[in-house]
Amino acid sequence: MEGMKDRKGMCRSGLALAVVLVVWGVAIAGVRHGGAAMMVVGTVFLALKAASAVTTLLALVLRPRLALALLWGRYAFEPLTWEGLLQPLTRFGWEVVQTEVGYIFSLWHAVVGKEAQVATLGGATYVVSRSVALKGVSLGCFVNMWERRQTGGDFAEWVTIGDRYGIYMHEYGHTVQSCLWGVLYLPVVGLTSLLDELYDQWRRRNTHEHIAVERMANRHSASYFSRRYGVVWDRRRNPV
Repeated sequence: MEGMKDRKGMCRSGLALAVVLVVWGVAIAGVRHGGAAMMVVGTVFLALKAASAVTTLLALVLRPRLALALLWGRYAFEPLTWEGLLQPLTRFGWEVVQTEVGYIFSLWHAVVGKEAQVATLGGATYVVSRSVALKGVSLGCFVNMWERRQTGGDFAEWVTIGDRYGIYMHEYGHTVQSCLWGVLYLPVVGLTSLLDELYDQWRRRNTHEHIAVERMANRHSASYFSRRYGVVWDRRRNPV
């Protein structure tokens, strides 16, 4: 059994490496020999990679332990479910923009966040810092949380039991959406969610969790955590 797990892990790592090499090749070819559209795509990709490298070096100087944990999180995949098969194929290809943006954002969060911690769960990497308000932002496989309480002990237990609002699990659903929507995630899911949240605050209402993209995230979360951890989903608090 252990040998099979190791082989599956090597297979996922090999798939991720193959995708990385293909995307790099396409980006460089686009910049050097492509048309205007390919040149723009390739330039954006290389700019994101440059920003990622610079931010990584800075974070390694300022918060080396957290920076290394986030660097490792780029290559952490869920081992047991269909999400684990999808992640290495999409993370550095179909969803590479939000992977890089999420990685850079998470590095800065880890550096400046109060009492920041980094943990992985189900192929997603969480950065959690102390704050007066509980909130979360998901970009690619990176989930950034601001939490009133200290997350201690087993992280999976905290996510599935300790978080009485289910926000950690809900944000995981957005990482699944990122896998499925790819380049469309930011304009379709991210922008829609952001604008509705701002409108919610402006109108002083509390209906954000009922919009389609948020309910979709809840469905993905409910499916994953019920299968993986036996969680009974709270449909009243987090409607599907």
